[in-house]
Amino acid sequence: MYRSADETASDWAAPTGLDTYQIYPGGPVYEITDLDGIPENTSLEPDAITNPLGLYHQADDCTLQGAVSVRGTLLCDKKVTILGTAQFQSVDMPALYGSTAPVRLPVLSTGDDLFVEPGSVTAIQGLVAVFDEFHIKKSPATLPFSLTGRLVTKRLYIKERQPWEALSTTDWNSLYIQWIPRAATTPFPVWLAERGYDFVPRITIMPDDPVDRYRYVWNNWNNPVYVPHDDDDGLHWEMLKWNEGTN
Repeated sequence: MYRSADETASDWAAPTGLDTYQIYPGGPVYEITDLDGIPENTSLEPDAITNPLGLYHQADDCTLQGAVSVRGTLLCDKKVTILGTAQFQSVDMPALYGSTAPVRLPVLSTGDDLFVEPGSVTAIQGLVAVFDEFHIKKSPATLPFSLTGRLVTKRLYIKERQPWEALSTTDWNSLYIQWIPRAATTPFPVWLAERGYDFVPRITIMPDDPVDRYRYVWNNWNNPVYVPHDDDDGLHWEMLKWNEGTN
């Protein structure tokens, strides 16, 4: 379930044959919810009875339009395109043996590319696995993209922000000379911002704070998420409530 940085993570492969999952040995077997496209302006949430981890699968391309939120895991066999406002949040599960960090499955996995299109607003909390290329397209500088957690991808492309790309034709040497008298008190990006350019970083990809706040795991879906520890004879759970009767 967990590989340290100096081990070979050979189990990192795009998931296939996604039908059911099991949280622990001997426990209920749940169906992974198959999607035939993702409706515009929708929320994908866990269901405590039928899909407690909120696992959703799309066998074709995934296009997220309008306002789409995912709390759980979205597994797409092909490419994912974000066109509107998208929010992703992991479902926290009990910590592993000897740890206090909640366990998290990937919040988004793509078998192909991931495209964040111009005009979209995206916020992701969790692990994203892109098994080919991750593209953040050219977009206005004021539109944010944030990922807090982990990112696994073969290639990452972040295109220029508007209107900063217009500065490609600017005489940078001339701007530098004009800025020198202010250099002691005003950083160069701030000086440019005074001339209409927003220098605040809107694209952020960063780890959790603290970095070990969560334990991210990659499940091959042929085994339960949890398995007994070698030093133990099974799984132990803390009872929160005992209810007698039918109510």
